[in-house]
Amino acid sequence: MSTETLRFELEDGIDGGAQLQQVVPRLGAAIAQVQISDLGLPTPCASWTTRDLLNHIIGGADM
Repeated sequence: MSTETLRFELEDGIDGGAQLQQVVPRLGAAIAQVQISDLGLPTPCASWTTRDLLNHIIGGADM
């Protein structure tokens, strides 16, 4: 894993890299709790299952 610090500014002046450093570990902990049996469950996102949402998050991380 890279030790470089990601830095970019969001539209409202917030440091996006700092935000990611806070969110990613928490998101990883939440994802680690998902069981295979949970993948078909609905989410607050209209018509998205847990699988759909995870695919979206993980796919976005690869960009």
